[in-house]
Amino acid sequence: SDMMKKRKIPTYNDVLWQPFLAKNMSPPIPRTKLNLFQGFALEDVPSNSIDFEKTQIYDLLKRLCGNKPNYLKYLLQFISCKLQKPYVKHPIGLTFVNSREGAGKGSFATFLKKLFACGENTLVSYNSLTSFANAFNGIQARSLWIVLEEVTAKRGGLREYAGLLKDKISSTTLLCEVKNKERVQVPWYASILIFSNEFNVLSVSKNDRRLVCFKSDSSKANDKDYFVAIHKELSDLRHMRAAYDYFLKYDTSEFNYREIPQSDIKDSLV
Repeated sequence: SDMMKKRKIPTYNDVLWQPFLAKNMSPPIPRTKLNLFQGFALEDVPSNSIDFEKTQIYDLLKRLCGNKPNYLKYLLQFISCKLQKPYVKHPIGLTFVNSREGAGKGSFATFLKKLFACGENTLVSYNSLTSFANAFNGIQARSLWIVLEEVTAKRGGLREYAGLLKDKISSTTLLCEVKNKERVQVPWYASILIFSNEFNVLSVSKNDRRLVCFKSDSSKANDKDYFVAIHKELSDLRHMRAAYDYFLKYDTSEFNYREIPQSDIKDSLV
């Protein structure tokens, strides 16, 4: 210990995982704690001149927002805030319901997984609500996105999990439980995405302030050529770096996550 101090080798008595942008740096971390976050993968990819707003990926984002400018702006600002300050969690769940199968929700999840890539569990996807509710939740500890896929109205959909969902959307800590280890509370940064091809999958209170409900344009659903072009961009580091730069520079100064755009589909769920 004395030798390490003489050589000025940092020593720690605990670890944490707190995401941050090297550019914006991290909020203060106690000297005795080692941050295990290693950065976003796309930070190391050179910038380029691709205009993200002219890409197929951007077109998909517009369609997922039903081509409504106010919804698109909300989604772009939400993603930008999360990338610019990933250690800040907004208590909002993004919900894409009542769209046709093959409308691009899975491609959107792939986009987020690649855009925020920073470890093996950047985005954790569940197609079973019982798995999502399972007490052994260690896989969620270092996630930035949790996706509930193929949520169905059968057996009440998410209604029986309303309390858990509300807690997951808002909570900034996770009581992390891994098999054969003691439970430990850790800071938690994951945002919740809900995907469903059905309509009546969740209960929404009249004064709800947590859910943003998007009604998507499904006119390109199952259009092979359209999605081949999107996945070609998703697999191209230059396009992904262009997306990364776009969201890094996007102006979020006036973003108020509580100003949720009015939604007919959300009003119908009340």
